[in-house]
Amino acid sequence: MIFILILGLLFIILAIQFRRGKWSRLIAGNTFGDRPKEKVDKAAKTVSNLLIYIGLEFIISYFLDVFIKKGAKISLIGLIPIIIYAFYMIFVYLKAYLKNEI
Repeated sequence: MIFILILGLLFIILAIQFRRGKWSRLIAGNTFGDRPKEKVDKAAKTVSNLLIYIGLEFIISYFLDVFIKKGAKISLIGLIPIIIYAFYMIFVYLKAYLKNEI
């Protein structure tokens, strides 16, 4: 279970670096070499927001599991907004990609 805490902290660190404009090459599917900096920053900020939420969810899940033994079931409720947001962002980026805006 300590792995979940470490993973949550790593996600928070990655999110901070993405928000600062660093480490954007770590984003999967990165083809930012020929893109304007504004587009790269927008994508990095979007990924950063998602990583912060997931990192906090992992950290909360860890502490719920340590202090309340059924905490993992409670924290699954927090995954529903992540799934909805992920599908929404996939749809938005796919639509923009098909229009060659990205």
